[in-house]
Amino acid sequence: QFGIAILLASGAAVIYAQNLFVESNSKIFDRENIILLDRIGRTGVAEKYETLKAELQRIPGVDMVSVSNNVPFEQSSSTNTYSLVQGDLVNEISLLIIYNDHDFMATYDILIMLGRDFSREIASDTYREEVEGEDRQESVNIILNRMATVQFGWDSPEEALGKSFFYSDPDSPNIEHRIVGIIEDINYQGMPSRIRPMIFVVRPAGFQTAAVRVSGENMSETITQIDEVWNRVNPDFPLVRSFLDDEFMQIYRILQGLAGILGGFAMVAVFVAFIGLFGLSAFVTRARTKEIGLRKVMGADVAGIIRLVVYQISIPVLAAIIPATLLAWAAMTFGYLQLFPERISSVVPFVIVAAVTVLVLAWCIVSYHAWRVARTNPIHALRYE
Repeated sequence: QFGIAILLASGAAVIYAQNLFVESNSKIFDRENIILLDRIGRTGVAEKYETLKAELQRIPGVDMVSVSNNVPFEQSSSTNTYSLVQGDLVNEISLLIIYNDHDFMATYDILIMLGRDFSREIASDTYREEVEGEDRQESVNIILNRMATVQFGWDSPEEALGKSFFYSDPDSPNIEHRIVGIIEDINYQGMPSRIRPMIFVVRPAGFQTAAVRVSGENMSETITQIDEVWNRVNPDFPLVRSFLDDEFMQIYRILQGLAGILGGFAMVAVFVAFIGLFGLSAFVTRARTKEIGLRKVMGADVAGIIRLVVYQISIPVLAAIIPATLLAWAAMTFGYLQLFPERISSVVPFVIVAAVTVLVLAWCIVSYHAWRVARTNPIHALRYE
């Protein structure tokens, strides 16, 4: 019982600590102050996006507005494959692709570590769809993260800046993708997803979700005005609005639920173990009532008697703690935490705290019974002898 209790308590503590770590690392994005407006890419809405954006930016509490095909923490599998030479399928690289507008980096506060951000003044910063009767676009400027530059084989971000690559599929348009900016690696999709090589392209045809960054002051009034602007610009399409925090919580609630379930089992296991120990310690101390009485007659004090009983009961408890802590350490280190690319540095403190807590509570229960017997008058224990 004690072994199972320690194993579950340790697991619950580690999962809770990892959840806090996940939540802390998600703060690279301002989850509470970014409002998401869905359905931007729908026919009838997409044509009015520039009007919608201009109207939203007039709201006093709105700082920035951007749009993209997906948003942080969204578990998207939108990827494209690229290579340094078109048609080179052997050395192709798969990149998570983000179609965004020119204000995307500023809205999400993503810093450009090298190069520059997208600009409306530069035509090649925007990917234009092919139109019949017009010449096909020859090149488009893009931004990569550091991991993507490594995947392509460049020794440093400085070397990658200004370089070009193409779609690896020989049947895809022969468009040169020129690197004009590089960002640091960020876990865009959040944990437990891994950091992935990414490409950012300004491509209006891929827009799906608008992100409205607000100041946070008079939030209710700002939200009301956002709703009014949407209903005025797109009266035929109901607004689908959420916070970026809601996107994060879709994953985080699963982790919270797992911690809660294991924590509940741990509480039940500890409770059952303590009931068993309570009965065992009561039985042991009662069976040794006469021995304790004789020890008192011979001059033993209450503290000495308590230490004696606690020591004898602690032996089987310690025998359970040692393998249970080792098993908990192995299960968390090589099991659960392997689901996360970024994780807490060590599970040892949490396992030790869980084991020590259970041991101390066990000592308290045993000490209580030993104290009750030790403080009784020895004459009651020896009156029949």
